[in-house]
Amino acid sequence: MITKLSFIILSLLMLNSKAAEHAVILQYHHISDSTPAITSTSPELFLWQVNYLHEQGYQILPLTKVIDAIQRKQQLPSKSVVLTFDDSYESIYSNAYPILKEKNWPFAIFIDTDGVGKNKMHLNWQQIREMKANGAEILNHSHSHTHFVRQQSDENKQQWLQRIRKEINLAQSIIKRETGSDDKIIAYPFGEYSLEIIDLIESMGFVGVGQQSGPFGYNMPDSIVPRYPMGAYFGKPASFMQKLNTLPMPLKNYPKVEPVQLQNFNPALALDFKLDNEGQKRKLLNQFQCYFGANKTNISWSEIDNKALTANVRATNNIPIARSRYNCTLPVKGFNPEVTPKEDVNNKTYYWYSQLWIRPKKVSADYHEIHWYNE
Repeated sequence: MITKLSFIILSLLMLNSKAAEHAVILQYHHISDSTPAITSTSPELFLWQVNYLHEQGYQILPLTKVIDAIQRKQQLPSKSVVLTFDDSYESIYSNAYPILKEKNWPFAIFIDTDGVGKNKMHLNWQQIREMKANGAEILNHSHSHTHFVRQQSDENKQQWLQRIRKEINLAQSIIKRETGSDDKIIAYPFGEYSLEIIDLIESMGFVGVGQQSGPFGYNMPDSIVPRYPMGAYFGKPASFMQKLNTLPMPLKNYPKVEPVQLQNFNPALALDFKLDNEGQKRKLLNQFQCYFGANKTNISWSEIDNKALTANVRATNNIPIARSRYNCTLPVKGFNPEVTPKEDVNNKTYYWYSQLWIRPKKVSADYHEIHWYNE
């Protein structure tokens, strides 16, 4: 829940900036030069990012306040950004926390509670409590960092979902015991979810946070909140600056699509657009693009009526084993002059939408036996 003080703070920030209906959420894991590159941001690059955010006037807000404001359709300050960290890695404390503490910036850490204090690479509860006292929100990342979508061979559906429920509840109870925090927000381990997992966390009263890219805005499902991963080359300056300037794709509705594909390895994604004029239709047909890896997808269009179009997106090849995504973009300039930044003379601000796909390694003919990929 947003407090009266938090509402006042948000209101004061909005006095000095144009109001917005979305925020950009950034996701980090390791802040280190000596950890796996795909999930790592160097301390040097992280410091550059923080300085850039400060110099460019971005408003760094707590995740809980952003989610609450968007759920209530309360406007946020322009240039709203949230910093989040997944897993209980010690480098968050050593290399990110001192910088954020100096700026007095809030941030969120999604904790897999079984990993806390396990070895020198992981945080301990004393460090976590210290960070909480200085702006960190301590949130749920499950207990054992298990793959939520994987039903074990000796489980039926009910047993599988009950096991995941226990994972979430155990982590929540440990976090509350150790820190006093009890915000019902969970980041899916590995960013993996299914429609059944979404139903489960919604029934438990949780907000679900993923790893599919894009800004988070009005009318988007709060069970699959998007974030921009910052590991590897994704956080390099050019990519970082581009992602900060993105807006939610202007869809008629934001679909909940089943990511786990047991049979159809060339899945289709249907996105409905509401149109206000013929110019928007031409813009969509000419400049809306989706990518699968580095390759463009196929896009076919169907007209719902004079005021709506559906983009039917499908990759040119089958999705690979493990996780993949369709990433879709549309230049803002010319589509909606009311939201196009005046400074966007080079047409570099984009609408953005991402869809997760998950493919097992092998599936039996009756779908009863599923072999998953290894991490």
